[in-house]
This record gives sequence, structure tokens and C-alpha cells, in this order.
Amino acid sequence: MTFADSAQSAFSALSHDQFLYACRQALTARTTKTGFDSHLRHEPFLYETFKTTSPLSVGAFRKTLSEIVAHAYASSPQFRRLEEINLETISFFSLAIATLVADIESLFLNYAGNPLPRILGIPVAKKEGDKLPALGQLFAAYEAHLQAKREAERDGLEAPEFVPFPLDAANKGDDAAIESDRVAVSQEFWGSVFYLVRKTFVTHHRAIVDFLNWQFQPDLPAAKIDWRVRPPVGEAFQQFLRSLQNGGRAGAQFGAGGRGDRGDRGFRGDRGDRGDRGPRSFGSDRPQRSDRPEKSDRPEKLDRPEKPQRHENEDRPEKPHRPEREDRPERAPQQARAPREEGAPREDRAPRGDRAPREARPPREERGPREERESRPRKNDRNDGGDSATSPAALEEALAEVERSIRILQKNSKRPGLRLKPQNSFVRRQQHMVAEEHGYATESVGEGKERAVFLKNKGG
Repeated sequence: MTFADSAQSAFSALSHDQFLYACRQALTARTTKTGFDSHLRHEPFLYETFKTTSPLSVGAFRKTLSEIVAHAYASSPQFRRLEEINLETISFFSLAIATLVADIESLFLNYAGNPLPRILGIPVAKKEGDKLPALGQLFAAYEAHLQAKREAERDGLEAPEFVPFPLDAANKGDDAAIESDRVAVSQEFWGSVFYLVRKTFVTHHRAIVDFLNWQFQPDLPAAKIDWRVRPPVGEAFQQFLRSLQNGGRAGAQFGAGGRGDRGDRGFRGDRGDRGDRGPRSFGSDRPQRSDRPEKSDRPEKLDRPEKPQRHENEDRPEKPHRPEREDRPERAPQQARAPREEGAPREDRAPRGDRAPREARPPREERGPREERESRPRKNDRNDGGDSATSPAALEEALAEVERSIRILQKNSKRPGLRLKPQNSFVRRQQHMVAEEHGYATESVGEGKERAVFLKNKGG
């Protein structure tokens, strides 16, 4: 089931916009100053052991690119099990796709010295035997730059700046040649990536290609941005983020592009895809209804006749007569109680000896401060097998236990499995996720406080 075919089933609770933003959020959240942080990365990038070949050839580049795509498929069990993309699995899919993009960008940066190019034109699928002349020229130019940089550092000179375009030095300063080379490099590179993605991810390739097309759309001038696009891409998305950071109302720019899917919602009867949300959704840029007269043309409210004033005590029923205090009957005097001797028991209470003694408490000023008083443990502080609070140290120890058990099972293939320590439901769920990432099946066994995760050995 592909991304498009599963719109009625797998995406009944997950829209296309939510999928795109989830992938972008995973890519942004894990990108640090030192690179992309994820255990799913291609091993040479994960352990920082990647080295390019000399010379920088297109064949070596395509071989490593094929290994990266194959690793992304093998490292995520959700792809292998052909799971559907929904609210429960979106975190796994978004992380795997973001990791794939980060690995491809690291490869291109090592061979071309630049981040991933924008998708210009329509990339045509590039198979293994197809020639990639523009990429070959770009790699050769970057290799010459690295050689010049090493020589400059050896001589104590300032390193030159790498200018990739135009690829042919004879066309230097020709804007048409620069744009043509950019398009050629983009089409050859993305054609190779799309071919490998469609070949490897048979079921989920449409989802990955959709995110790549959205993430690497070309930047457009502000005047040519179609604010009705769902969701905004390229420079439109960056401007959309800046408007939110500056305190603007979400989507205030979309009124400039006319009636569309996310822009002007229109009035009732000609609404867009999501209906008329009213002026509170998109601010003052929303056009007025054409069938509504202007305020100056509206008829004035008719003068209502004034209500007649009611005079005091007019037509009001009289209050019932209430007798004065002296007219009320006197209450019966209470019987005087006889004086009680000191220490004698009261008649309406049981004797002191028949009642349970009351524990003596020290005066308030003699008690300790509130922090030093003993109190019963709170419910969330007890490991009662439910969704109780768990300290970060306890969670880290529980996840480390999963990794230790996996290493034990890897050394002993005949062992059917291992049972972990009892944990609450939150910790057990995290243990299930870690085990699945390593390709191990799990199940929960036991009841109540003794419920724990059982880690099954591969082939067991």
C-alpha cells in the first residue's frame, strides 16, 4: 500500500500535511552543530570513519549512495514489515526518513563541498549505467579546490573559496551557463536518488519522494510565492516561520493570494477545502463578503418606544403583615443547668474511661518544619506497575538492561530469550521500542507488579 493509496485507511487520522511537518520536525530537532544525531545513521557517518575515494569519481559516489539507501531500509523494521503510516508509527517513519536525508546530505557534502541542491526541473530516473557528466565535472572541480587548499595551507596562504558554478571555467560570468549547470547537477543527482528510493522502498517510496519534493523545493521571489499552497514550501515556508516568530497571527499572509486551499476561506457557500473559519483565523486580511452591505448603507435601527416609567408603589401587591417583635410569642425559657463539679462526667456523654484515649500531640510550635515531617509516599512515587512517574536514571538503567540482554542473546543463539526486570507500563513500552530497533521481538509477561518484558531471541 503506497502513500497515496492508503489515504482512506492508514491516513484516516493523519493528514498529508501532518506527515510532511513530522518529517521536517525530526530533521530539524536532531540536527546539531556537529551533525545529525541518530543511532540509525549509516555506520561510516555514525562512527565518523567515512573517507572519500581519490579521485572523486561518480562510480564511487553512486555505490555509497546505494549503500545508504539500503541501510535506511534495513535499519527500520517498520519498512521491512510494510507497516502503514499512522499516528502510532509516524515517529518511527519520520526519524527514519530524516536520517536518510541527513546521510545523503553528508555524502554530497563530502563529494561536492555543498549542501543538497534544490530540485530544479523534473528529475528523470538515473539508473546505474546512466552517465552523469555534470556531477563528474562538479566532483572534479571540488577535488581541484581541495588540492589548492592543501597547497595554500602548506605555504601559509589563505585558502581559496570554492565556487562550483559554472562547471566550465570558460563560461565564467555567464549567468545562463551558471543556471544551466545548476539544473543539470540537480536533475542528475535527484534522478539518481529517486531511482534508488523507488527501487528499494517498494511500499513507502511515495511518502519519501513527497517529503523530498516538499523539503527541497526551489526558493522563489516573494512576489511569485503562491500562499495558497498546502503546506507552504521553500521561501514561503521560511517567511511563514518568520511571521510566527515576530508575533504575527498564523496564516496572516495567505489572504494575498486569492481564494485557495489554505488562503482565503471565502464566505459560506464558496468556502475552500477546510471551510470558513471566520475572521478570527486569519486576521484583518480576509476580504469582506460581497453580499453584505457596507456599514454606511445599512438601515439605521428603528427607534423603539420608551417603556413607561413605573411610579413607586404603583400597582404593587401589599406585603403580608408581619407582627412586630413585641407581638411575637415569647420563647420558653431554657432550663438552667445545675453546676457540675470538677472532674465529674457529663450526663450526655460516656465516661472518659469508656472512650478511646486521644493521642497527645505536641504543640504546633514544638513540631518540626514541614520538610522534616514524615509523610506517606505519594502514589506517583511508587512503582505499582501502572503509568507512574519514573526517574530518568531508572529509565536509563531499564534501557541499558535491554542492550545488555541483546548482547547476551547475540552470543548465545540457542537461548530462547531473556526476561527483564518488572517495570511499569511506560518503561516497558520504551523497552519494546529499543528491542524492535535492534530487530528483536518482545512480549509482556506476568501480572500486576510482576509484569515484565520478555526478549525473544532471533530464530527462537
